[in-house]
Amino acid sequence: MKILLACGSVGRYSDKQRQHFNWCLPSEVVNIDGFVCCSAESCGCNRTFIGVFTRRGATQACVVEVEDTVVKRIEAGFNGHAKTAFNWLLEAIQKYPENTVLRVRLGSSAKDGCELIVEEN
Repeated sequence: MKILLACGSVGRYSDKQRQHFNWCLPSEVVNIDGFVCCSAESCGCNRTFIGVFTRRGATQACVVEVEDTVVKRIEAGFNGHAKTAFNWLLEAIQKYPENTVLRVRLGSSAKDGCELIVEEN
């Protein structure tokens, strides 16, 4: 099964005119939070994956294949909205090849949804 890990240099960095950041632990498993306090690009809350351990943000995540038992252990730590979001994310990323780098775009409300975007090299 595939999961998403935070990728990119820790800290702030630019790539192809985009401002990225990664405040997660190196290769930390990420989820989507769905909380958007605003839509301003300067904040980044609408384009951020959330580390499952640190609860810190990252704008890019890499698709990685892991054993199903690893996913089950991670999933067991979630409940409510976080579990629903994690399950949606797991289902959504299975179609991407391993090592695909993704960005996320969260809507300003739950009804606006979530979009995964392949980061072009």
